[in-house]
Amino acid sequence: QAKSSWKRALLSLGEGGSTLGPDRLISLRASPIRDVFRGLSFPLDAGTRATIRLHAAAQARLEASLRAALAAPDRTAALVALEARLELHEAPDNVLMGMLTAHREDEQWASVVKLYEAAPDGFRALLVARREYALALNQLGRTRESRDVLKAMVAEGDTSSVTLGLQGRVLKDRFDRAKAEGDPRAPQFLDGAIRAYRGGLRADPAEHYPGVALPPLLLELGTPAAKKEARAVAEVLLYNAERRASFGE
Repeated sequence: QAKSSWKRALLSLGEGGSTLGPDRLISLRASPIRDVFRGLSFPLDAGTRATIRLHAAAQARLEASLRAALAAPDRTAALVALEARLELHEAPDNVLMGMLTAHREDEQWASVVKLYEAAPDGFRALLVARREYALALNQLGRTRESRDVLKAMVAEGDTSSVTLGLQGRVLKDRFDRAKAEGDPRAPQFLDGAIRAYRGGLRADPAEHYPGVALPPLLLELGTPAAKKEARAVAEVLLYNAERRASFGE
C-alpha cells in the first residue's frame, strides 16, 4: 500500500501535480522507498525534496536512538523507554527489528510479544518477525498459539529449514511435557516434531539444527525404520561437518 501511494504521489508530481506534504509522507513505510525510486527520473519540486530530507533525518534520529539504547548498561530498560516514546505503528522496519532482536537475545520474551503485537501489519507479516513471535510465545508457555503461528506460516508456503526447525522445537517441547504428564497425545506431538525436523533437513541439508534434533526423536520412536533413518541422518551430519572442516569453517 505504501509503495503504491509513493508511486501515485510521485507520478502526480511528475505530471505537474501538487507537492507531497510532510503529513502524507510521515505515515508511509520506509522500507519500499528504494524500490519506488529505482527507475524514476523526473525532477521533484523543492517542497517535496525538503519533505524527503526531513523524513531521512527523522529516520537517522530513530536509528541513533536505537544504537544508544542497545549500548546502554541496562539495554532492556532503555529499549522499553524508547518504545514508550515511539509511535510503533509508524516506526520503520529496521528499528522495530533491531528492538525485537535485542529482546530475543536478552530472553525478554514478554517484551518480544508486546512489541510484535503493537507493530504495524506490514512488520508483523515479515517471516523473521513471525518466527521471533512464535519462539517467544513458546518460551512463555503459550504453546498452542505458537503452534498456530508456525502452522499458518507453513500453510502459506514458508517451508524453509528455519521455520520447520522452529516448528519441530515447539512440537518437541510439547511432546516432552505430554510424555511427563502421561498425556495420551504424546505420540501425536512426537510424530509432528519428527515430520517438522525431517522437512527442515530436506529443505536445507546443510542447516545443522534440524539434523541434530531429529535423530534423538527417531530413537525415541524406536521402530526399526526410525532407527535406520537416525543412522542415515547421522551420516549426513558427519559428511556436512567434514565438508565444513575441509573448507576451514
